Amino acid sequence: MTQLEVTKRLGWSNSRISLIERARLKVTREDAKALLDLYRLRGPDRAILLSLVDEDSAPSEADAFSWLTSHVFRKTTATILDDARQSARQIADQLDTHGPR
Repeated sequence: MTQLEVTKRLGWSNSRISLIERARLKVTREDAKALLDLYRLRGPDRAILLSLVDEDSAPSEADAFSWLTSHVFRKTTATILDDARQSARQIADQLDTHGPR
């Protein structure tokens, strides 16, 4: 099935499917069941996949850092530069991924 067919049949957005495919969105047990039903997967393979989904959703040490994103680093950098009395232009140039203007 194509991604478009899956989105239509499940009523999910294309971006949701893309995020799942790229492992950027955790698959819930309900999502996994819907996908397995769509692909008509039964028997021991289904049970194994559902147990892997359950295992993946268990809390881990890495969850403690889920709040830490590139945006947090960007804001922290801007705050440090502002505290150092940099001008808004200097801060913008520092944060600009293309370098100073």
